[in-house]
Parts: sequence; structure tokens; C-alpha cells
Amino acid sequence: TGFSRYLADAGIGEYGTSVLSDTGTVFWAATVTELWRGVPFFAILILADLQSVSKELYEAASVDGAGRLRQFFHITLPHLRDAIVLATLLRGVWEFNNVDLLYTLTGGGPAGETTTLPLYVANTGIEGHDFGYASALTTVAF
Repeated sequence: TGFSRYLADAGIGEYGTSVLSDTGTVFWAATVTELWRGVPFFAILILADLQSVSKELYEAASVDGAGRLRQFFHITLPHLRDAIVLATLLRGVWEFNNVDLLYTLTGGGPAGETTTLPLYVANTGIEGHDFGYASALTTVAF
């Protein structure tokens, strides 16, 4: 496939192998897929917060002799702190409860490389029909 050719040219994996069936690339394939799904949320949240920063703050800092880097660290970044914290916390909760993507891509395989705790609980309860153990895992872990 075209994607495996690009990866092989970049030195990742071999041409003709599926990135989801190779233990060396499956984790990175799942990570890139999850980033692809999650970046728009961060982008919209950060962009909305960036638009609320007053232009007068940058103009005043420029008049006082602050360069672009100093403006970023003393105006932009402190203003974005709350949005970054909120987005990180929300994304962390969503990732910890994320079962659908990994289950759809790999089902936890190959060789358990992408089995996370929520996926293990889901596999134990749904596929293993051990609802008591899955319930206990959920209670202790969450």
C-alpha cells in the first residue's frame, strides 16, 4: 500500500506489511490516529482563547521593548494557561475512557501491544463474559 511505502522510505517498518499487525509500528499507528482525532479539539479551544487576547497588550509590550519571544511567554502563554489546562484534563479523561478506537483498530493486539486498562476491562466483560471481574476492575481502577 502507499502508506506502508512512505513508512518504509522513512525507515519505519518494511514495505508491504500492515502497520496494525506489526508489533513495532502498531503503537505509533494508534497514537497518530488518536492525535488526528484529538488535535481539532485543542486547535479550536486554543484559537478561541487566542482571539480574546487584547491587541493593546502586544502594542504596549512592543513599545516597552519586548520582542516576540518575550511577548509570547509573558502575554500569550499566561493567557492560554486555563485553556491548556482544561483541554489537557478533558483530553486525559477522554483518553482514559477511550475504548472504541483501539478496539476497532486492533482489538488490543498484536501480542497485547495496544491493550490499555479500559480495553482490558471491556474485553474481560464483553468477550470473556466475566462481568464480576470486569466490574471489580472498574471499581478499583476508576
